[in-house]
Amino acid sequence: MAAKLSKRGLTLDYIFNSNEENQKEFEGVEAAIDDLIGDLTSRAKFTNRELLKEKKLKNTADFLDSVYSDETFILLLRFVRFDNDGEDEELDFPKIIFWELESEVVKVRDYMVSRNFVPILESLFNKYGDIGANSTLNQGTKTRFLNIFCGVVQSMCNSKVKDITTILLFNWWKNFKLVQHAGFYIQFAFDHLSRLAQSWIRIRIESHSDRLLCDNQKRIDNLTTEMEELKLEQKRHIRSKKRKSILERDCLIADIELFWKTAGTVFLEYQS
Repeated sequence: MAAKLSKRGLTLDYIFNSNEENQKEFEGVEAAIDDLIGDLTSRAKFTNRELLKEKKLKNTADFLDSVYSDETFILLLRFVRFDNDGEDEELDFPKIIFWELESEVVKVRDYMVSRNFVPILESLFNKYGDIGANSTLNQGTKTRFLNIFCGVVQSMCNSKVKDITTILLFNWWKNFKLVQHAGFYIQFAFDHLSRLAQSWIRIRIESHSDRLLCDNQKRIDNLTTEMEELKLEQKRHIRSKKRKSILERDCLIADIELFWKTAGTVFLEYQS
């Protein structure tokens, strides 16, 4: 297959689809995870969901501990609603793609990754080392899984917890399972996802039974949105000041942003 090039260079599409042997390796991992999800879902259907729902509402601490189980995680996402009084029913989750196939790729250590993922990958390498070092797959297949992992991490970095949905949680988890099954060391990612899911579920459980907490949170969300809009409007206003130079306007914007921070923020921001 001819290499797929953008105007600037090699694209992620080529990395994902150019080699038949790599594609077979990838499909083997993908099939294994699809089988795992099917098995977990089948077992979840036989779980006493009414008992689970009762536990969810009456003993939050014990209930949240069970999020660390893959089977319970699937059960919660596919069968339990947290934010309304409707009947629990099995939910289907559409596939979400967390990468752009037309994005240009660049080399980072032994991997070709989307330019969009370079800051994320460098941060991961600095903190955890080469998370794919123990994988026995071909380098091309490993590269594909590494891009998938970086795409999920980028999605998580760009998502506020209040905006997370069960669809997002499931797709994050599924892609992490793919990468883990490929031999990557990413237990840290599952630990973080579990803590994230716990917080997300806890807020919904409490909001279900505490109307004041729910109403206050909605007000906070609205005020936060209004605050961000006002900050943007303030920047637009400053940039429109024709009597000031560009440098003066940029300095004023920086002054305004500093105005809302604590006096000691500078020490934390510039710590090495």
